[in-house]
Amino acid sequence: MRVIKGRDMKKTIIAAIFTLLASATTAQAMDVEPYVGVGVGGYLLKDTTAGTKIAYGGYGQLGADIGDYLGAELRFGASGKATRTTPVLGGVDVDINTNIDYIFSFLGKLQMPVSEKVQFYGLLGATRAKVVDNMKKPGFVFISTGTTSRFTRTTSFSFGGGLDFKVQDKLVIGAEYMHYYKNISGFSANIKYSF
Repeated sequence: MRVIKGRDMKKTIIAAIFTLLASATTAQAMDVEPYVGVGVGGYLLKDTTAGTKIAYGGYGQLGADIGDYLGAELRFGASGKATRTTPVLGGVDVDINTNIDYIFSFLGKLQMPVSEKVQFYGLLGATRAKVVDNMKKPGFVFISTGTTSRFTRTTSFSFGGGLDFKVQDKLVIGAEYMHYYKNISGFSANIKYSF
């Protein structure tokens, strides 16, 4: 998977926004319905040595449905800490607390209505994220005690899908799975209010 650099990411987002605006203005027969929402759930943090850990968190979302079949969404999220134990030199186990400082996603949405109240949807776009690792050193022989922090920032393509259920005319609840980037994916329940 090719990692998008910062400058290329900006160009991709700008091109997607102009494409969305152009399609919305040229297709005036389409009904544009903006919405805001929040989601809560778990981010799955995959690690080759420690397996998969869950960091619980959430996100806010701002989007628009364009007609019955298309949409676009911006989302911003973060997580709490997930602790994993990793052996280091000399067989000493070190605890690493990992959290997602932020996730920012720009997503296109393809919707498939099943009934008046239920629809499936797929998401495809890009995510910029910052992940922070805090390593707690236990203090053993030549290893001094203390905490070391490191972080990674990356941008990558994202994809996922979910199910929406219309509770009232303007209120929707849903559940989804997203693969945000590299070794981070997530599952969540969300609630959206449309205008």
